[in-house]
Amino acid sequence: MHSKSTPSPTPPGRRRRDTASTLDTASPPTVPGTRTVRSVQPSRQLDWFRSFWRPSPSEPSPSTVSVPPAPSAPPRRGGTGKGDAEAIPTPQGSIQVEYVRHPRALRYRLIFRRDGTARCTIPRGGTLTNARRFVAEQEPWLLQRWQAFQSRKTSELASEAPRSIYFRGEAIPLPQEMDPDTGPVWTVGPLTIPFVLNQGSLLQQVERQLRIQASQELPQRLIKLARLHGLDDKIRRITIRSQRTRWGSCSRRGTVSLNWRLIQLPPSVSDYILLHELAHLRHMNHGPRFWAEVERLCPDYLRAEEWLKQHGRRVI
Repeated sequence: MHSKSTPSPTPPGRRRRDTASTLDTASPPTVPGTRTVRSVQPSRQLDWFRSFWRPSPSEPSPSTVSVPPAPSAPPRRGGTGKGDAEAIPTPQGSIQVEYVRHPRALRYRLIFRRDGTARCTIPRGGTLTNARRFVAEQEPWLLQRWQAFQSRKTSELASEAPRSIYFRGEAIPLPQEMDPDTGPVWTVGPLTIPFVLNQGSLLQQVERQLRIQASQELPQRLIKLARLHGLDDKIRRITIRSQRTRWGSCSRRGTVSLNWRLIQLPPSVSDYILLHELAHLRHMNHGPRFWAEVERLCPDYLRAEEWLKQHGRRVI
């Protein structure tokens, strides 16, 4: 008789392991003479493979990696930050509107520039959505300025032939046509300007020569005035530029930028602009102390201001 085998009792405090729960049912049977390897559950097997895998930093998994939004760089103190732009269609073309954030602005502001574009200033705490809504509310005003700009542009093109150019405060008419075959030259004050074919219009060539002349004269004149008033040690750099909205500027570091068109003004008016910028070397503002310094450097500055109000737009 065969005795029935009974399972050995499980020691107290020890859990009996069920072999069926730890073996892979799909594994082949054990072959004699080979090593028996206990299979792992699929979930544990996946964890084992994951221990050797490292995600590539260039291709993160969107399901496991959260990318925080990039912090926006704060605008510079006293400066502006570029924003977005959009085009507003009109029957005569489109108006380009630029949105610019300014940390010290208190309200939304819309201006129409002389070049036919517009700029909307967004104050601190403002949003681009509210700025666009503000521009939409001011659209009738913007269209009125745009139409006036187009009319003025058309009239300027119609009267472009009989042009004149200022030199040292005197309006000198430009000839309407030049014959390049005879090698013509044109005299503007002490300058003799030859007309070169395929080098732009006569006006462009004259302005080019005047800018070269201004690059030679204006820095020397500024240094002379600075030495006269004991300010030459504060000047670090002088640049000649082609600004469309100002005659000059001065930075805290002592860089003075001058518009080349100053050579087209009367010498007394040009000197006033130079002295105006030199006064900024002592007072970087337009307060009472600054204007007192301007009056000390240039006692007759009000007459120069009056000339600029009457004739300045014809030059710049």
